[in-house]
Amino acid sequence: MNPTDQTERILRTNYSGVSQNRYEDIMSAVSFLVSRSVGEKSIETILKEVVRTIHRLFDFQFVAISLKDRDGMFRYKVQLGLTQEAKKKYFELEYSLSDSLDESIFPSTAVSDLTRFYMQENAPYKEDET
Repeated sequence: MNPTDQTERILRTNYSGVSQNRYEDIMSAVSFLVSRSVGEKSIETILKEVVRTIHRLFDFQFVAISLKDRDGMFRYKVQLGLTQEAKKKYFELEYSLSDSLDESIFPSTAVSDLTRFYMQENAPYKEDET
């Protein structure tokens, strides 16, 4: 193979728009998420894009995000994949900070200082939420 052909092959392989591996898929999705969120005024619009990205990247059955409201209570703001019945129930729920951090009620894994991951397999629900 001559040097020109070899250079052309390297360029086609390394600079194609197709992801080479899972890490590139994740970075592309995060980049897309950030670019879509820049200048967006609505936190709900950003959160909807976040749940779509999480759902697409990790193939979770459903994703829901809760945030702390001005009154100090945590409430679900966005979801993807829940049935209408489950969605209605989830969006009526509210939690205090102490409820949210109680590992005996909601077992979780720390992902970062600000983020916790609640696996369905760990049954992170109160009895009326199941």
